[in-house]
Amino acid sequence: MKTKPLPALLSLLIAGILPAAATPLNPDQVPGKASWYLHADLDNLRDTSVGTLLMESVEEKHGKQLRAVKRMFSINPFTDLHGLTLWGPGEKDQAALVVKGSFDREHLTDLISAAKDHETSDHHGQTVHAWADEKKEDKMQYGAFHGDDLIVFSEQRRLVLQTLDVLDGRSDALESASGGESASFLLGVANLEDIDIRGDDAHIFSKVRSLQARFHEEEERLHCEIKMTTTSNEEAKRFAKVLEGIVALGELTNENIANLDLASNIAVKDDTTVHASMSIPSEHLLEAMKEAGALGEL
Repeated sequence: MKTKPLPALLSLLIAGILPAAATPLNPDQVPGKASWYLHADLDNLRDTSVGTLLMESVEEKHGKQLRAVKRMFSINPFTDLHGLTLWGPGEKDQAALVVKGSFDREHLTDLISAAKDHETSDHHGQTVHAWADEKKEDKMQYGAFHGDDLIVFSEQRRLVLQTLDVLDGRSDALESASGGESASFLLGVANLEDIDIRGDDAHIFSKVRSLQARFHEEEERLHCEIKMTTTSNEEAKRFAKVLEGIVALGELTNENIANLDLASNIAVKDDTTVHASMSIPSEHLLEAMKEAGALGEL
């Protein structure tokens, strides 16, 4: 039987949307050498209006698949996935995923062991699993449990080992998380100076040293906050104008956007840092998503 353990389930991660205690970013799960990380607090998302609508849409379109996932993996995507943390060292196509959830570890180990070319190795007493990626020729997937509620995945074995070392206190973790993480259902931080960026956008990103973004819902409004540190005051002013232009152009060319009660505040602070905050009533956003058919793509 062909099996691709938990990664197949993670494509449905957004489906876990029922109330539970929040699972904010834990900086002790991310190596200090990470150039970027992205954390999704699925428990927090479940408590938002947007999250509730996503749950309803996914259940409507993928209910059979979700039930099949629950039977195969002994995991209920609606309740058992709590947090996802993706991090990378900066090299192209290299990242590790830390999944926090309520797992039947013995059952999942049996499934992983049945995967093609499965083998195990030991890392300071932790079992690291490896199996063939059936969708990518000559590629392997690596994974390891940490306790009963954390699983680490990566296509690079060394990133799994680095994450395990952080979880076990053998190497340094992030010094601290970005501000406001406890209220965010999505939080991302990137040190662009340490990331290998190629292509047409490389020149633009060379003007940015770091980027932070977080999304949260408060007082029935969806909020997005962005902090961009640039290489100079002149570049900061340019990026601020670009962001203001994007908002203005959207409102000017799209009547639906103009009527959404979008609030924005964009300013340059600390000489080289652009602070941008935008918010929209959750109800208006949900209506716009329905009208645009955005939920139909899930």
